[in-house]
Amino acid sequence: MSRLFLAVGVVAVVSGSAFAGAIQSYNYDTGLQGWGISGTIDWMSSGGNPDGMVEDGYYKNHTGYLYKEDISTTGYTNIAVSYDLKTAGGDTEMTTYYSLDGGGSWNTAETLGVGDMNGYKNTWGNRSYSLPGGANNNSAIGWKFECWASSGSTIDLDNVVVSGIPEPATMVLMALGLLGLCRRRVS
Repeated sequence: MSRLFLAVGVVAVVSGSAFAGAIQSYNYDTGLQGWGISGTIDWMSSGGNPDGMVEDGYYKNHTGYLYKEDISTTGYTNIAVSYDLKTAGGDTEMTTYYSLDGGGSWNTAETLGVGDMNGYKNTWGNRSYSLPGGANNNSAIGWKFECWASSGSTIDLDNVVVSGIPEPATMVLMALGLLGLCRRRVS
């Protein structure tokens, strides 16, 4: 019986303290992992943070795109996207976009101008962006990077993580599973 009370207590604590967790993550160590590319962007097997990465670079005034249109956040709320960024060489700019309908329409998440991008010169840094409520429990989220770099410059991207907080219904199912485990051990 005391185990049952312990399990109920754990369920109450877990349900009451929502915690964010990775829904999907992409480190590009073994390839593009389902992401599309166009323009002057390409996958690199080394040089990332720590291994593979995606790079837009070394062409004259070029634009490249990295995009994924089928990210599912089903069962999660408070959706956020984070990624590692590094630049080298001359001027670079980047705009990130999100889609709530699988790439049918795109909304600007943020635009980083030359001054913003200089903060990532020759060193990896992390950026994050919280998506609007329409991204919650959505099976067709899209994320897109539009990268522009001057001749001899690069923009490197790595470790894209989509995170969220499990919905209450998901937490209840987790709690019931935990209760079942405790009950099974009592028997």
